[in-house]
Amino acid sequence: MDSLISIIVPIYNVEQYFGECLDSLFTQTYHKIEYVFVNDATPDKSMQVLDEYIKKYSISNSCLIINSPKNQGLAATRIKGIKAAHGDYFMFCDSDDFISSNAVESMLFCAINEDADIVETNMQYNMDDGFKILKREKKTEVQDYLYELISFKAAPSLMGKLYKKELFEDVDDLFLKGKDFIEDTYASPLLYSKAKKISNLDEVTYYYRTNNMTSHSHGAKWQKIEDLVFAVNKLEKIFCKDDNSVYCDAVNEAKYRIKSIYYPAYSPEDRLKISKLFPEIDNYVRSKSIRERTLWYLIRHNNFLFYRVERKILNMVGKL
Repeated sequence: MDSLISIIVPIYNVEQYFGECLDSLFTQTYHKIEYVFVNDATPDKSMQVLDEYIKKYSISNSCLIINSPKNQGLAATRIKGIKAAHGDYFMFCDSDDFISSNAVESMLFCAINEDADIVETNMQYNMDDGFKILKREKKTEVQDYLYELISFKAAPSLMGKLYKKELFEDVDDLFLKGKDFIEDTYASPLLYSKAKKISNLDEVTYYYRTNNMTSHSHGAKWQKIEDLVFAVNKLEKIFCKDDNSVYCDAVNEAKYRIKSIYYPAYSPEDRLKISKLFPEIDNYVRSKSIRERTLWYLIRHNNFLFYRVERKILNMVGKL
């Protein structure tokens, strides 16, 4: 295997965790790697950590460092990294996460052996009280992967995957600048729609940290809802313009999930706003189970008290 792999790493407020990330990147069993670090005007000492580890591993010739004069957000940072990368394949690693020592070698072998445009692997979510494995399921058709991503049934993360560089030719159209809570929610379906072959590797290669409250991925809760609504409406225009019933159902499912998942987790003021989202999918919800229809009705009318009671009752019935 002689392909060049570009690993694109955004940097913002990761001083505490960056060393573990860099250790995992610089000790890969595959060595033809270009490391593209994009400093999004981080205010902490992350860049000093990077400099120390580059010297520790004597790896400066393999590193490309891009410095943004001001903070631009995750989507813009990824675009910069992609445009600067020279690899035959791209990977993404957030600078507070880390990867397995054979991640690059395993995914590249799979990509070449199966002529895949995208290789998926499993992820481990590291939390304060333990960890959880995200096992990505193998599908037979690209359309099946797309349905799962558009509908939000599958995690849209860009990480833990290997991509052929050709998928990023229209990179400015892949990411929504300023919509940093959902940059992968929007980009992943577009990338998958370009792929001819997607392969799965049943091993954990990516370790995701959930407790860094200063990273790009944490911030204002309501802004996340606004970004999700914006993304799903954009995806609807792209994938439903030909009245494709499969993808239109996927968009409706995404709207249903946004409203159902986030409604109980938000403040009374925000719950009222969530209750008013997506009235156009009422007919779609009628095809769901009695339990789902009942909870949807209570969300639509913002009756949080009865919603909580109904959820408790339905959960108790489900355990009988």
